[in-house]
Amino acid sequence: MKKILLTISQKFNFFDIANWTLFIVVLVLYVGWGLRLPLSQAPDEALRDCIPLWIYKHGKLPLGFEADLGWNGGNFNYSYRPYLLSIFSAILLKVFSSFLQDESLVFFIIRLPNILVGSLSVIFAYKVGQLFFKRKSASLFYAILISFLPQFVFLSSYHNNDNFTVFCALIILYAWGLGMRNNWDLKSLIVLSFGIGILALSYYNAYGWIICSIFFVFYSVKKQSNSDGKWVFRFTKIFFLVFMFSCFICAWWFIRSFINNRGDILKLSMYVPKKEGSSIFSLVKNINWWTTSIFSYICGLGYMNIWAKKGIYYVYMMYICIGALFSLIKFFKSDEDYRMIYFLLVLLIFITIFLSLCFSVSVYQPQGRYLIPSLPALMFIVVEGYYYLYTIFKIKVSFNRISAYLSAFWVILFFIIFFSVIKPYVWGKVILSFCFGRNPKTEQLQSVNLLLQNVKKYESFNVAVWSRNDGQDDLKWYGFSNDNYCDILSSSRSINEIMLKYGHTDIFPYVDYNVLEIPQNNFMEDGIYDIHVYGIRHNKQERIAMTELLVSQYSSIISLSEDSSYIQFDFKNMHEYDELQIAVWSEDGGQDDLHWFYTSVKEKEAGSYDIPLDSYSTNGLYLIDVYGKKGENNYFLNRHTLNINFHDNVED
Repeated sequence: MKKILLTISQKFNFFDIANWTLFIVVLVLYVGWGLRLPLSQAPDEALRDCIPLWIYKHGKLPLGFEADLGWNGGNFNYSYRPYLLSIFSAILLKVFSSFLQDESLVFFIIRLPNILVGSLSVIFAYKVGQLFFKRKSASLFYAILISFLPQFVFLSSYHNNDNFTVFCALIILYAWGLGMRNNWDLKSLIVLSFGIGILALSYYNAYGWIICSIFFVFYSVKKQSNSDGKWVFRFTKIFFLVFMFSCFICAWWFIRSFINNRGDILKLSMYVPKKEGSSIFSLVKNINWWTTSIFSYICGLGYMNIWAKKGIYYVYMMYICIGALFSLIKFFKSDEDYRMIYFLLVLLIFITIFLSLCFSVSVYQPQGRYLIPSLPALMFIVVEGYYYLYTIFKIKVSFNRISAYLSAFWVILFFIIFFSVIKPYVWGKVILSFCFGRNPKTEQLQSVNLLLQNVKKYESFNVAVWSRNDGQDDLKWYGFSNDNYCDILSSSRSINEIMLKYGHTDIFPYVDYNVLEIPQNNFMEDGIYDIHVYGIRHNKQERIAMTELLVSQYSSIISLSEDSSYIQFDFKNMHEYDELQIAVWSEDGGQDDLHWFYTSVKEKEAGSYDIPLDSYSTNGLYLIDVYGKKGENNYFLNRHTLNINFHDNVED
């Protein structure tokens, strides 16, 4: 045993062992969250999961126009974009299909490639640090900053393309270091080509890494070559080889997309620019766009509806800004190599921001995950800044200890968010939500539909309902069996058919879900009702969820103006609420064009509100959800649908 330990200690130093330990820790963390994260809390995962499931069932790649891939059969779906990880997910489904008796494991297998690339990012981050940083402790510090950023942890727990861009970017950054050290030998060229090739099959908002790689190779080849002018030929040769190797990896997808989409490789026709008031310049001045993007870059969970306390975002921002500031100071006092690398990394960050702004011009979605490809660049700058801060103050304590303190503080910040936000809301907790079933003509209440998630382990449910008006004098019990499941892999139904089963887009294709329908005769009077749900397992009953429900006999009617410039929203008997919150989006867009509108209804027996349509241009079915706000609580009230055709009103 001593010989084994001695051999390990001779081959690996402390920081190498620490890095592999970090890899195991984050792998366990990402796997744990991947097993526990409800599908409803993973942005657009339901749509992305259509692709590997479709490939599994049909044994071929989709073309994109298949109806069971799009949102409600519409023209928006993710198979028009590169989906390399989805292909790997489909392969894993094929390999493990005979073992997947539990449907929830199907979705974990789909998530597994993201979990793995997120974990492997730790290894490549450490390797990048070894090539660029002067201390191995700085390399470990760099890996910790990336792997424990809450948003990156979140992205590494479900099926998406965002954390894959970070993995690809780290491979490219690693190739930069190899090229500088080894004078762009064959190994460094292959690594760079591989990184660029797979990055091209990730997300378009990560393509800044390709642009910056061209500049970096140009600079490094020129510097490494003699002044006889042969560097131009050598750069051209390297450029051609990297281009050919990269195309070998990714060109098939772009050629296929060009043919299938009749030249529209990027499928830009899916995105229709806003009609007016939309420009990059207007978004640059939009404080809300920047705030939402930055906060969700750090931690914006679920459909960006689960946030940490505002103060912790300021702590993260201060931590990052201190490192970035001293890295900027170092820029003016360092050698040419550092200034070039710093310039390219800053350029990469600005390119990523610019691409996110461009996307928001068409579809206003300020999301931090669209900026996540810049994470390796940003954390590189932060690490360099803190190391420079250490050197200029000539602190007597070693940087190994300083980096350990800084890393520990970063991990503590993550676990503060974990215990205050992640575990209570998105770590497999039983989630209870509801919607009203109403008569479409009279708007009268017909039923209350309870949606339970993460309840597969229970055999049945008991639900207690009573009004607060009479204590528990009117308490009623309802019993339900827990049999609302289907075999996703063998079912002939598409995932969208499951999604649409209950006709409510807040109900995504949950594998672990059940819908309980409480009849309206339990809610005859207006007022607040308490609902407690008990799960039964092995003849034992436990309370798993509870909520309160505000019932009122309100009504709302919508109509479209003659010129389709606004929706007239008429309401009555909603005066008990402080305000109405109205969400409007097109069915084809899959909530990409969702906007919120607000109007005060307090003490108003009836009224009208005009919902402007300036921000919409997609023709087709629109959905309008109405929520009432009372105090700090929001209550879902109603859903309307409306067909809008803007082109009918365009003057010749």
